[in-house]
Amino acid sequence: MAGVLVGTALLTGCSEKQEANHTLPSSSAAETSEALPEIGPPELPMPAEAREKTADGAEAFTRYYVEIYNHALRTLDTTWMRDLSLSFNP
Repeated sequence: MAGVLVGTALLTGCSEKQEANHTLPSSSAAETSEALPEIGPPELPMPAEAREKTADGAEAFTRYYVEIYNHALRTLDTTWMRDLSLSFNP
């Protein structure tokens, strides 16, 4: 027990005092240099919010996926579902 106390005292005595940073990081978002390619059929493109990696983005993507699924059922064309699956990049 005494060894732990001595070790703690030595380590805290050796640390350098550092000043706090009084500036906050900027809250402005950096502009993207290139736009993402369009995904989905021309009459049903994927909304931008469905590409966001947030809870709202996940919900928007799920709603879009169901729309694409229903489109495939109506038209019997699964091309857009396959393309959507192949373009998935976590």
